[in-house]
Amino acid sequence: MRNRRRGFTLVELGVVCIIIVTMTAVIIPNMLAIQRSRNVWQFEQAIQRLVASSIEEAINRNREMVLTFDDGKNQFLLSTEAASQDSSGAPIGSGSPTSLNGAADDQERKVVASVILPSGTTVQQYQKAGQASNSGEWQIHFFPDGTCEGGGIELSENGATRTLYIDPRGSYTFSEKALPDPSTQEWTAGDFQRRA
Repeated sequence: MRNRRRGFTLVELGVVCIIIVTMTAVIIPNMLAIQRSRNVWQFEQAIQRLVASSIEEAINRNREMVLTFDDGKNQFLLSTEAASQDSSGAPIGSGSPTSLNGAADDQERKVVASVILPSGTTVQQYQKAGQASNSGEWQIHFFPDGTCEGGGIELSENGATRTLYIDPRGSYTFSEKALPDPSTQEWTAGDFQRRA
């Protein structure tokens, strides 16, 4: 008797190839979507940490901190506010500002931390102290008493809108709502407006 070896037929190979291509077509887009959503989630966590650091640094340094957006580098920056000086050149304010290592800071603005905007995400709107703003003017100042000017940014990622809103009392939220319209905002009972 002859030993007859049998291989795969062309039909069987074709069916296996179709199954592999179909599975790849279904799995790869889902994996890419998971990766994108993970990147967005990591960015949201990083920007929330940056806002929390802004408040903490302002209190710890007893100095104003400034959160800005750099269009050129596509990143959010937390920096120290350049200290005001009196006529003799001495810093104005309570106490001498110090750096993290205890040495006195110079009077320049220094970047303390930054967060890069993920690819595919754009800033749609800026709001500062209840007024519409643009990227060049958008700065939120955090004060040593734990408060800030308040404001927010509206981000768009593949058609989905996410908003970071920073309350003047220093609290912040990330939501899927649009930035509040400054012209329709009203003071609720118990709130107060900080006077300059």
